[in-house]
Amino acid sequence: MKKDYQEDGESTPLDQTETTFEIAYKRKKNKELADAKNRLYVEFLTKSNMRAIIFLFHYYGLYKKISINLSIKEPNKEIISIDFESVTENKDGINVFEFFESTEITENRIKKSVCNLFLFILDKIYHKYDKIENSIWREWCERIYWSVDNRDITFDISRVDFTKNSARELKLTALEDYHRFSIQESYFSWIINDRSKYFFIIMFNEYLKVSNLHEEKNDYLNKSIETIISQMKKSIKSKSILYIMVVFDLLPVDITRKKEWLIKIRSQWSKTTSTTSIYNWLNKNKSITGWVYRYITDTVFEKKVPSWMIYFFDWNDFDNKSTQKKQNIILGVLYALNDLSTIKNYNYSFQRLKKSAQKYTERNIIQEASLSKSDIRNLANISILTNEKPEKIISRLIERELLKLKNQN
Repeated sequence: MKKDYQEDGESTPLDQTETTFEIAYKRKKNKELADAKNRLYVEFLTKSNMRAIIFLFHYYGLYKKISINLSIKEPNKEIISIDFESVTENKDGINVFEFFESTEITENRIKKSVCNLFLFILDKIYHKYDKIENSIWREWCERIYWSVDNRDITFDISRVDFTKNSARELKLTALEDYHRFSIQESYFSWIINDRSKYFFIIMFNEYLKVSNLHEEKNDYLNKSIETIISQMKKSIKSKSILYIMVVFDLLPVDITRKKEWLIKIRSQWSKTTSTTSIYNWLNKNKSITGWVYRYITDTVFEKKVPSWMIYFFDWNDFDNKSTQKKQNIILGVLYALNDLSTIKNYNYSFQRLKKSAQKYTERNIIQEASLSKSDIRNLANISILTNEKPEKIISRLIERELLKLKNQN
């Protein structure tokens, strides 16, 4: 059906057959709706409200074309269905959280979509001109409603008259939807770096599995959760926390239960131990980074590494990384294993890893250690002069060198 709403400030056209009364009505309507749009941008559609705006964009289904129903009471009682098309519609109808490193363009498109929906509703609140009767119908539309992802969205406007405050009142109505599902930001305040972010996402995904939310017939939300987890490695900036919160807001779970999850995850995080010893150890053992990779893959996980290692650390592409990136990957995984070891039943302990690494290093030294003919002659001469066995001489020299290095540090 042909849309009869003004999109993005589009004016209602005037034609030559209109009466003076009708022309005046349209001019007034165009001006008042344009003023309402400006108030929306000034008072609501700002960066400070971006979390709520992104939530409403997804909650109202603006990532795809939606069919909005109008319950009309004047002049004739009827139901009209109108296709409302978002400015960010994707071809496949699923425009999941692909905005991790959200750009100004993306944010503006999301804000424009929400604004267009609000203008659509305000247009239906605005009194309607009846050309046949040459008169105005107030409160001509009773209800605006549609369904998206198994939830019903309804705006009851049966007793609403258009005023200069209508945009603000509509905003407050929309924010009621947001506040029914959103969690205070203080619950996420501890997620401040890569380490805490990875811990949160891994545990969050575990709670989703336990809750069987994947069984919900909500392709969009399920796809969004998969995307936010798989792309988290790309979003170590502040934006990713924003989208973590939005996904949490959108979960079809009672808000009390959401808070319980967050409190429990934070409590588990508070029990994690310092990773300084891990950093110091790896910094001194950079030469065996490849061995650590194989140990974690083969011994800890028996070649069945968890998905978070693939998503967050490109584990399967380790061999193609630079030396520095390999060290960063190993460090990140060791941190995560340290944090998760008391919660997850992994066959891992840092102490066991260090002991295995020590044995590996010793075996390597024995295999690689070989003396030249000159070294052998010199060792034999020292043995004769000191009356010591060659192995004792070597041991004493090694201890002396080690003590020297320790004193230097």
